[in-house]
Parts: sequence; C-alpha cells; structure tokens
Amino acid sequence: MTIEVWCWYDGDGREVLVSRYGSGFPNQFNMICDPNGQFHFNNSGVGCGSGNISGEHFPDKTWHHHLWQYESGVHRWYINGTFANSRSAGSSLATSSNTGFAIFSRADRMEDWRGKIALVRIYNRALSAAEVLQNYNALKGRFGL
Repeated sequence: MTIEVWCWYDGDGREVLVSRYGSGFPNQFNMICDPNGQFHFNNSGVGCGSGNISGEHFPDKTWHHHLWQYESGVHRWYINGTFANSRSAGSSLATSSNTGFAIFSRADRMEDWRGKIALVRIYNRALSAAEVLQNYNALKGRFGL
C-alpha cells in the first residue's frame, strides 16, 4: 500500500499524516509532523514494539511531497521525492470494529491535520524509488519547489 500526498504543514502543533489506531490492538502507528518540520513515526501494540524514528526535516508553512508505504511488515517514507527512513513494525494493516485507519488524522480523531492538502493518491502496491521521484518531479514546479 502507498499513500502519496502534497501537503502544507502549518507548524502549529502535532499533526498526523497517516494512522492506524486501536486500543490494545497490535500494529498501531502514527506518521506525525511536529513544529519546526520534525517528522516522525511512532508505533505500539502487541508484536509491534515502540519508539520514534526521526526523518528528514522540512520548513513549516511550505508545500512538500510526502509518501508513506507499507509492504511486508516494513513502513517506508519519502519526503520531496527522497527516501527519508524506514521501520519494520507489525505484520498487518487489518482493521476491526475496535480499530481504524486514517489519513490526515489519528484514527480516533485526535491530532487532525490543520494545514493544506492539494493532492492525495492511494495505491494498492509499494511504488519504486524511481516512481516516487518521477511523481515528485512531475508536480514540484506547481508547488514552488
């Protein structure tokens, strides 16, 4: 699975890009933007471990291209067409009546995205690094990059 977005982070507070959430359910995670362009991933739950992984920083109040993907138990993210980091975590993105999956919010509606969103693409596969860079280069001029 891949989720690709062009978004404008307002730098106002903690805001979530992608989340899989549920009380006590395995494989929970959040892809988060914090003030001053800190981007990180955190996860918890049975079989998923815990921790934060910092990625590339980007300026507040600017457009950026963000891409998250999950494949075979590995989360990967790219910022502005470049690989930022990865983390092995969990074995499934399955949801149930007690869990949720969300884009631009935690699945429990906490830490909603307050910036701007221009484009969202969802793929049923992981894109290659060449495809990620191609998609970024195709639209970066539109967003002043």
